[in-house]
Amino acid sequence: LLKRARRSDSVELRAQIEKHVAIQSEKGLRRLRMLDLPRASRAFSTVYVLRPDAYLWHDGLVKYYLGDYHGAAESLARNAVRYEERFGGEEAASEERIWRDAAELKIVRGRLVA
Repeated sequence: LLKRARRSDSVELRAQIEKHVAIQSEKGLRRLRMLDLPRASRAFSTVYVLRPDAYLWHDGLVKYYLGDYHGAAESLARNAVRYEERFGGEEAASEERIWRDAAELKIVRGRLVA
C-alpha cells in the first residue's frame, strides 16, 4: 500500500491508510477479546507499521500476556506519553503506567529468580 503511493495520490493514500489503521485496530481488539493474543499482536503491529505514532495501549497488554515484558513496558510507556500529549495533561495515563510498572516488575523479578 505504501509503496504504490504517488504524490498525486497522497490524500487518497492517507485515507486508505487511516481506513486500514481502523480495520487493524478493531481486528486487534476483537482478537484480544477472544484471547487470540498472537493474532491481536500481529494486527497491532500492522497498525504501527501504517502509523508509528498510533495510540494503542492494548498492544502493551497483549505483549504482557504473551510474556514479552520488555516489549510491553516499552509500548505502554510510549502510549502513556501519547495519551498525555493528546489530552494536554488533563488526565494522567494511569492505566498505561500501572501496566508498564507491572511489566517492569516482571522483568526485575525474572532477574532475581534467574
